[in-house]
Amino acid sequence: MARAGLDHNRRYTPFAGALLVATLIAPLVVLASVWSPLFFHYYTQTPSVDGQLVAAARQAPPGNILEELDQLRLFPARWAQGPQLLPVAESLLRGDLAIPGYPPAHIVIPFSPVDFESGSSEWQLEFASLAVPEIFMDAYRVSGREEFFATATQALEQWATYERHSSMPNGLLWNDHAIAARVLVLAKFWHLYRARPNSRLQIAADILEMAARCAQLLARPSHFTFATNHGVMQNLALWHFCLSFPSLPHVSEYKQLALARLRDQMAFYVDDEGVVLEHSAHYHHAGVQFLGMACRYLTLLGMPIPSDWLSKYRQSKSFYALIRRPDATLPAFGDTDGVPDPAGPKVARSTPQGDVSALADEMEWQPPRSAALFPLSGYAVEWDGLESWPDQRRLSQTVLAWSNFKGHGHKHADELSLLFWGNGHSWWTNVGYWPDSSPARSDALSWSGSDAPHLVTEPLESAREAHVLDAGSSSDLTALTLVRVGPGKFTATRQVLHVVPNLWIVLDSMSGPVGANSTTTWTVAPAAHLERSGSTGWYIFSADNPHSTLTTFLIGSPEMKVRRYRGSLKPFAGWQILNSTPVEADALVVEQPANHSWSANIWSLADGENQQAAFLAAPSMQQWVDSQNWNMVIPLAAGTLSIKRSGQTIQLDPNAGGKGRVCTLQLTAVAKPEAQAAVIQDAFDRMAEKYPRFKDLVPYRTRVTYLITLALLLQELTLAAVHRLWPSRTLGLRFLALTVWIAAGTWLSLVYFRT
Repeated sequence: MARAGLDHNRRYTPFAGALLVATLIAPLVVLASVWSPLFFHYYTQTPSVDGQLVAAARQAPPGNILEELDQLRLFPARWAQGPQLLPVAESLLRGDLAIPGYPPAHIVIPFSPVDFESGSSEWQLEFASLAVPEIFMDAYRVSGREEFFATATQALEQWATYERHSSMPNGLLWNDHAIAARVLVLAKFWHLYRARPNSRLQIAADILEMAARCAQLLARPSHFTFATNHGVMQNLALWHFCLSFPSLPHVSEYKQLALARLRDQMAFYVDDEGVVLEHSAHYHHAGVQFLGMACRYLTLLGMPIPSDWLSKYRQSKSFYALIRRPDATLPAFGDTDGVPDPAGPKVARSTPQGDVSALADEMEWQPPRSAALFPLSGYAVEWDGLESWPDQRRLSQTVLAWSNFKGHGHKHADELSLLFWGNGHSWWTNVGYWPDSSPARSDALSWSGSDAPHLVTEPLESAREAHVLDAGSSSDLTALTLVRVGPGKFTATRQVLHVVPNLWIVLDSMSGPVGANSTTTWTVAPAAHLERSGSTGWYIFSADNPHSTLTTFLIGSPEMKVRRYRGSLKPFAGWQILNSTPVEADALVVEQPANHSWSANIWSLADGENQQAAFLAAPSMQQWVDSQNWNMVIPLAAGTLSIKRSGQTIQLDPNAGGKGRVCTLQLTAVAKPEAQAAVIQDAFDRMAEKYPRFKDLVPYRTRVTYLITLALLLQELTLAAVHRLWPSRTLGLRFLALTVWIAAGTWLSLVYFRT
């Protein structure tokens, strides 16, 4: 019997040993399954660049091509503005970051990977885009000082070494925008370096290899950010690579890949009205330049430009001219900064041959017409006094936004918002592009960041739909009606009337659940300040250079309350972004019940030559039935104005029943562009299926790694205790542990990290 027991133990000893090894290896396999997708996502096999390839790259392309490409940038550089450049570069030599719009910081020169996570998120993107060597190169071009070029060379050398040996992401090292921007910087450096008599073969090879690695990542399907301008930039950078480094591998493949992907993107990136569908004036500005770059790259590559691209490009320039003001600012809808951009986007001009010229600055951006309605993209623009262009004292611009394209970038909760500029100043505005690194960004993105009417507790991602109902225009009056439905039973209607020349009425009406409240935040741009206010809803805002005043009345249902804020975070109100910095501004917050209520913001704009108050007394609503049936009286210095709406007809009586011409405006219903919107959404959805987004999920992978390590430790401690007390149960528990590890690894790989 004893011998039989010994034989039994020997029979199972190899199995038990194998099971022991398996339960120790299984956690390592699970750990590998957690991190290997990330490793292979970013891994690139560095192409071998020998002396022959370097010699070929020195000859092609010709210098004039690289000279033209040097002028292109995906987004304007803040340090490249005239006299700022050299002081910025000199400070940077000492490691001091002193660029307007970025918080001061100290970085390691020429390069250190610790700086990937230094400074603001905006600067981190610039750093990952090779901003440091680019600043030094730009300074070298201006000054000819060798110390700048030497430092740029050292920075790129160390950058290339670090990036080549990296296996995991660090900050924005492999951010899609940053990789695309790096291609342009590397091409700019190569243009300078390839002709230098003291150039070294190893540095040349390092630069070319780094550019080739960037192109590999830009071309990889799992890296393609199809949904936004980032994907557009990836394709543009591939073409920039093909033009700058034609002797490197895969150039022919990259040319066609970028064309195919961009052709698919064009179906939803910009619509037939010429509007870039990224919910932002700033990103329309960028889109105008991107479209021009795309057409010019195709011209330089000898490839035909699709005819619909040229049409959309022409339309996009027209829309940009409509929203750009003569002070070079843009209306702050979506992610848009409120500072002027004197240069604007570089543009190309079409030629009779069907291609385009080199991109250059556009000196004149006069709006092509005084009013335009864009039902598909969701915007309306009206100019008054356009015949006086560019005399800012005679001009005003009103912009309305209700754009909302699912999945597209830079969307704020701002449907039905209004932005008003006049007499050289921005008056009613939205907050704009709040810095990503600030905890208040979520508030700026949500409803309180715009002057759109909404529910007090309404979330950013509420289910809603907005469209234009009707519109009309005459020499005396223009009118537009917008409606937003949702969430739930909530409906907001906004009517915007402009009584020529200097009176505006915004009439909001709401219906919704009983007990809920609606609110609207009217923000005045920082250049204007509250000068006087009264208890009857009367406010006067003043701005200088040139001196102007905006006199406004807020009236509404009996339950309406108005509160004034300035630079408030709780509640969020009274801000605008200027040069990436939140600046305090005056804001008036209107709150009232959401069910069967109305409110009106009525204002008059006066310039320095006419500072008399436009209103003799407070306006009043004489009769309110609903949004299509009401009667309002406004006492003005020139006479009491009566405005009455009955169905689709608005009647304007400048003397309230006395002598004088009565204007009647018939509104025309505007059809919802549902079919065109469905085509855009279908094109977007097809690309979403074709290019599923890879998720880094580094924090989650790190957390799972800690849990796996802890679970392995607990497993072995538990099994050791069981083996001491009940040795016969050890084998079964190890088998159970192995089963759990297999199940956990499968679930993590197929479920947890894919949702």
